[in-house]
Amino acid sequence: MKFYMPVLLVVSTVVLLACSPIPGFGPPFGPDAGASVLLLGVIGLMAYGVKRLRDEQRQGGRGSEAVHNARVDTAKSVIRDRYAKGEIGREEYFQLLKDLAQK
Repeated sequence: MKFYMPVLLVVSTVVLLACSPIPGFGPPFGPDAGASVLLLGVIGLMAYGVKRLRDEQRQGGRGSEAVHNARVDTAKSVIRDRYAKGEIGREEYFQLLKDLAQK
């Protein structure tokens, strides 16, 4: 995945720049400057997308903290249910909650 994103960005940029001789796109900042601004906007959006993907990879995925909190809440409810049913004792209940708080 590390190799894929930069290659995708370079290939997409080259393809878009290769379209500049096509009528309607015009050379960069030439007679069809509107199309050139659109081209730069597309390149900017692609760069922003790559940056967001890299940030997500560094953080361990989108919303990783929220996912962790949801899992802890689910685990706490399971522990409460087991305690309410009498499957675990008071000491084990508090030990399990303590263990979850440490993670």
